[in-house]
Order: sequence, then C-alpha cells, then structure tokens
Amino acid sequence: MPNMSIAVLWLIAEARRSRLLIAAAATMVLTGFIVTWAIVVPHITNKQRYIRVLSAVSDVLRDRIPERAPVAVFAIGQIAFESQHPLVDIGGITDKSVIPYMGNPAATLRWAKARGARYYITSEAPEPGAVRIFTMNAPFLGWTFRRSDYLTEQPVSVYALP
Repeated sequence: MPNMSIAVLWLIAEARRSRLLIAAAATMVLTGFIVTWAIVVPHITNKQRYIRVLSAVSDVLRDRIPERAPVAVFAIGQIAFESQHPLVDIGGITDKSVIPYMGNPAATLRWAKARGARYYITSEAPEPGAVRIFTMNAPFLGWTFRRSDYLTEQPVSVYALP
C-alpha cells in the first residue's frame, strides 16, 4: 500500500495540482494515524500479552507434564520452542493430514489421539472426562476494525485426555 500511495501522490504532483497534492498527502497521513491507533497498537499489545500466556502454558508443560508426553496444540511455534515437548500439530503446519478434520472438533480430537496426543490445549474441554490442568485468559489475536474486540479474552487451557 505505501507504494500505491506514493504513486498516487506522484501522479497528482505531475498534474501540477498542489492543493490536491497537499490534501491527498494529509488524508493519507491522517488515515495512517487512525489505522495505527485503531488496530495496529491494540493488535501488537495483545500479541505481547499472548506471548506471555504461551510462555505460561510452556512453563506448565515443562513442570507438570511428562517430557515425552505428546501435546495437541494449534499454535505450535512458541510452545514447541519453550516447552520442548513433542507436539501433535492440530493446525496443519507440520502435518497437513489434519486439514480435512479441522472444521470438526471431535474429528480433530480423534485424529490427534490417533497420533498419540495425551494432552490437549484448547479453550474448552475437548471431550467428557478431560481434566483441566491449567487455564489462563488470552487476549483477542486477530485483525479487526472493531476496537472493542481487542478487549475480549478467551481461556487457553491444558487438558489431560482420559
């Protein structure tokens, strides 16, 4: 988008329309500030908070879960690095065979268990009899123009599977 903005300003300047150039540049700067205030700052703030939540989850895995016990999780990166546990990737990054099951939580759980998952990280109990070991609220982590969404939270929990 910055390249497109520069191109628009260049075309206006080539047309020798200085007032239009000033108005267009001012509009672009103002829009940039509004977008930064409305979505970039809260997104980055929530991302920092989410990193702390995943660190806490990783600490729990290291401290309370046997080190060779496979853990099913959607967001594998930070948890894999910090916990050093074997992970069952239910997000399809390292094992794409989960993709056909991703729209169905029960099917995803069956798929993860078939790959050895003994623990599951999710927002709610993955199945009856699952025992919650740890829970912590995590902030909204998407991009949206609804600023109020950035104030919402949902639990991230570690469950032992029956």
